[in-house]
Amino acid sequence: MHIFLLYSMICSIITGSLLVRRKNEVRITVIKDVEQLMSGLRGDHRNMVMLFDLLDAEIGRLAASGEPDYDLVRDVMLYVTEYPDVVHHPKEDIVYRHLMSLRPEIHTELERIETDHRYIEQSGLRLRNSVEAISIGAVLDHDELIKKFHHYMEQLREHMYWEETELFSLADELQHFGDWSEVILKNNEISDPLFGSRVERKYGRLLARIQQRIVWDKQQYRV
Repeated sequence: MHIFLLYSMICSIITGSLLVRRKNEVRITVIKDVEQLMSGLRGDHRNMVMLFDLLDAEIGRLAASGEPDYDLVRDVMLYVTEYPDVVHHPKEDIVYRHLMSLRPEIHTELERIETDHRYIEQSGLRLRNSVEAISIGAVLDHDELIKKFHHYMEQLREHMYWEETELFSLADELQHFGDWSEVILKNNEISDPLFGSRVERKYGRLLARIQQRIVWDKQQYRV
């Protein structure tokens, strides 16, 4: 009888240890997934900054009464409205809602994110439509178009800076608290059609311009 009780106790201890070990392994995996998620979101921001540098140059040509590469501008806006607006921003919204569940008191500090995303998406679509209209012969007011592009880029840059300093920092701080597994499950990875491992054909020209810009930047840095 005593031997049976001792055996049962040993089995319980071993089973409990295995369960704790398994939970710790799962938690470590989830934390790594959260780190990967946040790294991906930051990478998306770096890519957007690079694209906006290209846009700045083209809008600058238009402002100087020159002829911008409207095909390039259209490609940038196509990408922005197909990936960041459709994939990147919803990921951030999921992170925001989870942070809200962990820290309800931060609602007033972070509630702007979803409103910002809707505004940015609508502004981007309007600009994309304008550029596509120009490409098929429409005549638009250049000054008004320049103003709208500058405002759009300024808004998005400010928004990304705010996310980096507020939203992402809080996610880093809280990634060890609460259960992030649902956040990871909802954030199924969708390949970036421009900066991902496989570039979609329609973005080939834009990728070539980005690569040219990188080479030029490196040459300028050497000088």
